[in-house]
Amino acid sequence: MPVAQVATRADVRRDAVAADSSSKGIGATDSPHRTMMGSIMAHIVSRQPWGVIDVDDVQGRVPFQQDWHYTWVLFAPSVRPWTAAERRNFHNAVDRQVWGTWSNRVRLQVTGATDFARRFARAGVGLNFDIRWVTSVGHWSVTVRKMPVGSGRTTYRSNVTFATRRIELDTADLAAGGAANDAGASTPRFRSPPHEFGHTLSLPDEYSAGSPDLADSGSIMNIGRAIRPRHWALIVTELNKMVPGVTFVAPLSVP
Repeated sequence: MPVAQVATRADVRRDAVAADSSSKGIGATDSPHRTMMGSIMAHIVSRQPWGVIDVDDVQGRVPFQQDWHYTWVLFAPSVRPWTAAERRNFHNAVDRQVWGTWSNRVRLQVTGATDFARRFARAGVGLNFDIRWVTSVGHWSVTVRKMPVGSGRTTYRSNVTFATRRIELDTADLAAGGAANDAGASTPRFRSPPHEFGHTLSLPDEYSAGSPDLADSGSIMNIGRAIRPRHWALIVTELNKMVPGVTFVAPLSVP
């Protein structure tokens, strides 16, 4: 069996630079296009309003990147102003949590008669997720509230609106805390940023009554950390538009 290649953070940022070099503009919807490296067709890139999908058809991996433009606010006038170090540390912490939860969790199955499909039919292709802090318009407008010392995760309820690409977070989100769903399950180790990131992939909450996945308390969109095959739907749908002659499928089970 071929050895599965796991991308590092540096790999993803390098791939993102390659994608950016052929970009028509941040956040613009664009048809897939290719980036050439010598005589090798290296990248097939799709820039969507919600992020950039970059198929590296040499390495056999799919880096996904979102650009976040932050607005830093205070929860109350009594809270001390943000420092530059606090802003940087918040972004880095969210980026690490998203990477640690979502990246290298699955290798998508590929089928088809193309050279790409034949080369990666056995090993599949990996997915990696990266968030980049930008100082101009990004894919997502992110408001972060600095909370008073001692605030809990539910003092302010973080949320995401996919239709307008807006994210609301706060500093209390970074620590693990208790969470429960409407089925009565609970956990003391819920982290908000990876869950909220799932909403940027157009995924609904699964912890509320009425959700068909309410019983799956281990799911990242419920109160757990597990990524399920259903959670790759937006990415897989777009991938299947990007690479002619190749079909991408999320495996039935995800580690």
